[in-house]
Amino acid sequence: MALPNHPAKKGLKAPEGAYERFLYSVSHDLQEPLRMISSFLKLLETKTQGQLDPDAQQYLDYGIENAERMKRMIYALVELSRVARNTETPQVVSLNEVVDDLKGMFSGETDKAGSDIVRGNLPPVLMPPSQVVNLFKILFQNSFDNPGEEPMQITVEAHQVEDRALIEVRDNGRGINPVYLDKIFEMFKRTDARSEKIGAGLTIAREIVQKHGGEINLESTPGEGTTAYLSLPLGVL
Repeated sequence: MALPNHPAKKGLKAPEGAYERFLYSVSHDLQEPLRMISSFLKLLETKTQGQLDPDAQQYLDYGIENAERMKRMIYALVELSRVARNTETPQVVSLNEVVDDLKGMFSGETDKAGSDIVRGNLPPVLMPPSQVVNLFKILFQNSFDNPGEEPMQITVEAHQVEDRALIEVRDNGRGINPVYLDKIFEMFKRTDARSEKIGAGLTIAREIVQKHGGEINLESTPGEGTTAYLSLPLGVL
């Protein structure tokens, strides 16, 4: 287990809290007008079914598609603002239980032949339980969204150093092109040129980790897989 020289020890500084109010305001204020745009576009599609020429139909389809994409982006902003504003009290959380529960949640993926989520004996962490679950859910989802040639294998291993839990979440997916890796934690960035999954999952993961004094980094080799390195506050059961 290659944890002693854990890259997450270096990490990135937590962002300033100044954008929290901006995220909250924008994400909530944009929802209603976008909901109206999306609804009227779908009504227009229903009313004009079979009546539009191919070009006009294509324009309408583009409008509906991009309204739905914008809805997903705003939902991601809402989630990020919730994390940024969260005041939940940290508790001692069993990572073993979290990973085991999430394995059940991802049973649709792990039931596929050869796919699995496996773990070592993980130390507990001191964080809000809901955010721990959200953090590992994001990391597992990111792996399943980027499969390689072989069935997906996700391995979670960790050890403790002083008051930190150093964790590796490793997969055998298609990996991330270095072109994308430098900006992987930025909002709405692709993890792959072929990926249609454009959101804020890893941005939210970083916000969760850094909000509690932790660090997160990714290393990846195209065609071989990706490893997330996390440094989280250690809990005592």
